Amino acid sequence: MVTANRPILKNSLMLFFSVGTLLLVSVCILFWPDIGLKILWYAIVPTAPLLMFFVPNLWVNICPFANIQGWSRKCFSHKRIVLEPKSSVWLKRVGWLLFLVLVPLRIHFFNSFGHLVVFTIALLLLVAFVFGQVFEGLSGWCEGMCPVGGVERMYSLWSRPKLFPLHCQPCSRCVRECGKRKTKGNIANKSEWEKGWPFFYFFPGFLLSYFSLSPNETLWEIYGNIGLYSIGSLIGFKVISILMSKQHVVIAIPFISLLIYYYYTVTQIIHHWFYK
Repeated sequence: MVTANRPILKNSLMLFFSVGTLLLVSVCILFWPDIGLKILWYAIVPTAPLLMFFVPNLWVNICPFANIQGWSRKCFSHKRIVLEPKSSVWLKRVGWLLFLVLVPLRIHFFNSFGHLVVFTIALLLLVAFVFGQVFEGLSGWCEGMCPVGGVERMYSLWSRPKLFPLHCQPCSRCVRECGKRKTKGNIANKSEWEKGWPFFYFFPGFLLSYFSLSPNETLWEIYGNIGLYSIGSLIGFKVISILMSKQHVVIAIPFISLLIYYYYTVTQIIHHWFYK
């Protein structure tokens, strides 16, 4: 009996930890925005790529949005939609688009306006809850439209997950091709890099552009610069993939992206915590 209850207990603890932490940070952002935003952007968020890179399924376990979706599907017992592979792929593409739209908004909005950050967090939690009611397992949101999903899949291409997400015990086969079930070897899941290569190719250019942006630029200039860098990155890696093995190019991109991200982020962390 005790053994049977362990998954429920672990899920409850993860839900309490992840969502509780997010709520505490949100309260801090509302009442002490300078401290709250600093904790969010320069303490919590910078840990995510490392977790995705080394232990991606641990990231799924502690992600508050995945926890809300997982908890939502256990609240009410009813038949849920099992997505067709094509539908799942299109939802992932919507997630890429959301990522490209939302992340640049940090420059003018999310870095400064705490209430807007908290509103966006609340909205995404609501969406994750609704998706948990509509779709089977973690499909639709976590394995679909989540804006961070493309980044998670990109960083985890080389990983060999030993931790199976708590929400997926037992596996409900909510999606036909799931990177979270990858258990053999340390090379990218073929389905992941075949369907995700456009996002993977433009991501290094996106990072370079994002970290070169200035608050003095207009929103249109920001999106324009990001578009140019991203398209240039996509074309460049596409040409390289023609000359070399496509899979080798795709699995090199997580390393390149990680180096770019922390080259700039570590400097920002030091600046905001010790000099600002």
